[in-house]
Amino acid sequence: MFARYGIIALLIFSGYSTLAKEVAGVELEEVARLSVGDTELVLNGSAVRREAQHAIYVGGLYLKEQATSFADIIADQNPKRFLLYCSTSEISSEKLINAWEQGFAINYTDDEMLSLKPMIAEFNKIWKTGLHVGDEVWVDFIPGQGTRISINGDIVSEISGDEFYHAFLKTWLGPHPFNLEMKNALLGN
Repeated sequence: MFARYGIIALLIFSGYSTLAKEVAGVELEEVARLSVGDTELVLNGSAVRREAQHAIYVGGLYLKEQATSFADIIADQNPKRFLLYCSTSEISSEKLINAWEQGFAINYTDDEMLSLKPMIAEFNKIWKTGLHVGDEVWVDFIPGQGTRISINGDIVSEISGDEFYHAFLKTWLGPHPFNLEMKNALLGN
């Protein structure tokens, strides 16, 4: 809900003016703030996943400074945010978990997956009820801590270290992304 109404609340309560970018009917802030150190992040790129011309979800990648390559984004140790906004009535738990599992599996060898397996299992616990229209997921990288996942502004999980966040981004931006068109859009290309 914050993606759609957050801009208004931000203007009213903080006096801070910002712009928004509309993607498939969802307004994404051009600037997001992480609670950690009040870090300001800029929208690097945004994309929409469609099935049969219907928007399923909107994604946005926020970085401290814009970057156009996966290698540069991973090398940057500043905070990051990946936003996922559900645009359809429901994305089932099964569909979410299967997609994540496939995304990790096609980007990593079996041996590499062994170290990721406990982190992926923790991540998959989040999707027990699936996602519903208007749900907003933030997958934040917090330097020195790891990955913090929030749904509709509530923290639902934290995964220590850098490894999981890099793996998560690789599913979107690596050599075998979920969707090449989305990858290019998230990289601002």
